Amino acid sequence: MKRISLALLIAASLLSSAYASNVGPASSWSEIRQAGLIAGFSSIFFGNISVSVDELCVDGQNIRPIQPNRTVCVEFGYRFNQCVRYETRYLSAPLTHSESRCVKYNHKGDTCIDWESVTVQYPTSYRVTVYEQSHNAGLNAVFNKAFDVPYCQ
Repeated sequence: MKRISLALLIAASLLSSAYASNVGPASSWSEIRQAGLIAGFSSIFFGNISVSVDELCVDGQNIRPIQPNRTVCVEFGYRFNQCVRYETRYLSAPLTHSESRCVKYNHKGDTCIDWESVTVQYPTSYRVTVYEQSHNAGLNAVFNKAFDVPYCQ
């Protein structure tokens, strides 16, 4: 019985690897997901809210989530750090924006003592690594695929 179970496990593993091997950089993102592969998309922050780039679109000179209205916690209670008040926010940010960057650290190197403002632009093209789940619960990189943030509908 153990041999049959082991044989079935090995066969299933080989079949899933064989199916995943038919998927590559030319495959659509839905084919990649259907093959059980994991796309390592980057995220950008709108305040303290992280959004994966595959959920974004370009809206004129702004970048925003495809579903821009998000319910966010705006007040935490003292007990169990639970949210006690929510608000709906429209998430959007200019493609070109200013950020503060540290230009000088203290002598220990752990605290910034001088900042400057720099103009940066959110990228709209990404190189995404696609992974497969390995048998030891880790991830193995399979291939890279280009992803362009689409224009909003």
